[in-house]
Amino acid sequence: MTTSGVSVEAVVITLAVVIGLLVGSFLNVVVYRAPLGLSVSTPRSYCPTCDRQLVWWENVPLFSWALLRGRCHTCRQPISLRYPLVEAITAATFGLVAWAWHGTLPTVGYCVLSATALSITLIEFGGQRSPLAVAATGATMGTLLLVPGFLITHRNPSLLWALVGLIAGIAAFGSLRALDPDCHDPRTHGRSLL
Repeated sequence: MTTSGVSVEAVVITLAVVIGLLVGSFLNVVVYRAPLGLSVSTPRSYCPTCDRQLVWWENVPLFSWALLRGRCHTCRQPISLRYPLVEAITAATFGLVAWAWHGTLPTVGYCVLSATALSITLIEFGGQRSPLAVAATGATMGTLLLVPGFLITHRNPSLLWALVGLIAGIAAFGSLRALDPDCHDPRTHGRSLL
């Protein structure tokens, strides 16, 4: 289906990339704050060195990091290259998911699941344990978005396999957590950096 020469699929893929940039920016907050038990919604983003809250133009994905030349506007301390990389990787992932699903409704659920997997991976790669709330929230939201997407597009077998994959993933993740001695204390948010 095309609208004035541009396919709906191309529009959805482009939109997915843009949303992926914004979600990638949010994932940077989740990866930094969640293992420390901090809120991911308040306070607004701030420099971890000088504690100054960032203004809107310092939070534009990719653009702000390049404009600031990878340094805080106030204290001039380096801003990790990880921030724009996470934004770019999330955008690319969302674009690929939208392309693979031809911009259909299941794209939304799979984008949420891929963002969840990416945040867990980044937290674990940083030497910390991902709080169960990150996996539980992302998996629940992603699955709830997949169900109507598959039902509307009449892909009931795909829905069944998505649920089987979700159950297998939860079982594997739960088993790994149960074997990890650092995860037995429910009061902790993850182990400290190695």
